[in-house]
Amino acid sequence: MGLERTRVPGRRSEYETTTTTTTTTTSWVNCALMVTVAVVGGFGAVAYCVRVSAEPTSLILYSTQSLSVPSSHPALTRFAAKTAQTRNKTTTTTNNKHMVHPSSCHPLGLQRLSQTDSVVQLPRLPNHAKSIPGSQVWVPDSFGSVPVLPDSVLDAGLARAKPGISCSPSVHRMLLRLWANETIRIQVWGGSMTAGVSCCCKFGVTQPRCTWASQFVNRIRETFPSATVLLENLSRGGCDINCGIPNIIMTQLHSKHAPDMVIFDYDQNGLGDIEGILRVAHFFLPSTLFVILWTGPRLSLRSKGDGFQNRSLEFYAKVAQHYCVQLISYSDAEDHYANNFYGNYSDMWNQGLEEGHPYYLGENYHHPPWTTHAYIADVLARWLNVELATLETCNLVRDKVSNRLFARPVLRHPSNFTVDDNWIRPLSRKNLSSIQTCLFPLTTHVAHLPQPESPHESLNSSWHLFEDRPGKPGWITNTTNDWITFPVNFSSNPRLIIAYLRSYENIGVAEVVVDSPAGWLVYGVGGKRGWGLDGHWPDKISTTETNFFQGRFIGNHVPLGAIRFRLVNGPNKFKIISVISC
Repeated sequence: MGLERTRVPGRRSEYETTTTTTTTTTSWVNCALMVTVAVVGGFGAVAYCVRVSAEPTSLILYSTQSLSVPSSHPALTRFAAKTAQTRNKTTTTTNNKHMVHPSSCHPLGLQRLSQTDSVVQLPRLPNHAKSIPGSQVWVPDSFGSVPVLPDSVLDAGLARAKPGISCSPSVHRMLLRLWANETIRIQVWGGSMTAGVSCCCKFGVTQPRCTWASQFVNRIRETFPSATVLLENLSRGGCDINCGIPNIIMTQLHSKHAPDMVIFDYDQNGLGDIEGILRVAHFFLPSTLFVILWTGPRLSLRSKGDGFQNRSLEFYAKVAQHYCVQLISYSDAEDHYANNFYGNYSDMWNQGLEEGHPYYLGENYHHPPWTTHAYIADVLARWLNVELATLETCNLVRDKVSNRLFARPVLRHPSNFTVDDNWIRPLSRKNLSSIQTCLFPLTTHVAHLPQPESPHESLNSSWHLFEDRPGKPGWITNTTNDWITFPVNFSSNPRLIIAYLRSYENIGVAEVVVDSPAGWLVYGVGGKRGWGLDGHWPDKISTTETNFFQGRFIGNHVPLGAIRFRLVNGPNKFKIISVISC
């Protein structure tokens, strides 16, 4: 069988691999059929022979003239059927080979490349300067002129905690499904920064499209144009981890499909129980890829040697390593840039924009502009490019790739806490049943997703369900002594979660009364059936406060009850965001 040598054309960026031409007189036998992806121009199925040099990431590919349809899985079949006319070969050396872990092939059930194995060159995600914004992304016309960060800065953002080779290779399964033109679902959870507030320029117009999530997903779509990549940015302004956990539970309970990847970006609103949110998410999504993005809460611009949130970041890294989760640390990338390239922290994070101008309410360091979002997307893109380079060290010929690698992630709705008993032991020694939430909610009154039984106003019409700020609905009053009532159901182990607004001005105190035989543990005192919620605090931010209350029935279990609220000091307002019971 004759061999012909060709070169893969196409543009290069610093994320792509360098290409050279190599000649050889070696005899080749037992050429294996495989499927590959062209660097530019789409996907193709082609047979290759390959010789692997002494360096495991330096590869020499030769194209043959025969083609075979791979195994029965539709994804594998598409490899051969899409563009069978492609016949290319190349010599490839990855530019981030120092970060590649060839032994990661084994958890996938694959073998490392040998000297007679075929190899595939996978595409790479572009950085912001090379990216072409799609219809779901907004960046200004001058976006290409924003300086590109050195690779070492991006790599610093990946170095804090990387999953070990024994971890479940969810990222590689997702990349293989992208390569197979499958549908990939990505969920992003966080607060107002993650939702794009002040990245530019008008709420509901450009802000949802200039986020790092939109820019990152756009890069994935560019790289895998025949795949379908769906983004759900479920971030909500003022929401921290404690606020996010109930939202994640309700979302998965009402979902029909499991996301392939979930990215958590909550630290702008405080640290919270990062281990708890991972365990809750895994309870419903046992095969989904989880990623923690660390940017750190910002009260001002950073400076050299500020020791920025080091202890908290170290704990996040410990949790990430324990649970085999990728931690993306943007603050580590900032440190490397400032300490090694004489840069200013403001180059990578500055205050945000409103109406195209610096934020008109003064300092706004929680909400950076679109350039910061672009750099965060660059770090995320770098991470996936490292993982794509890792996959290239594996034997991906058709008889070596199992159908199970293309399996969709699982969405489950367990009926008890025991399904995760054999999963990773918690660092905090807390099991799922002790996490302060409702994994099996019986009642959900949520302002952005009200139920038919949820009230829309109070009896005297002083409470109303509406948005006092765009995208931030709630049950709101500024009139004292008018009650609003939420019907609830309780299990024999009653729990109650109340989320409300906390802010620094024009916010009051509400009285809460629970109409139920159960007594409640409130601020260390048991047996309570009524207490107060103070919405005011001195911090110059507005956020969602989520309070958990554990109850105990005195006597028989009575499932039906009600929760009543009234404002007790005016003319300040009070805002209820959700009431959940189980």
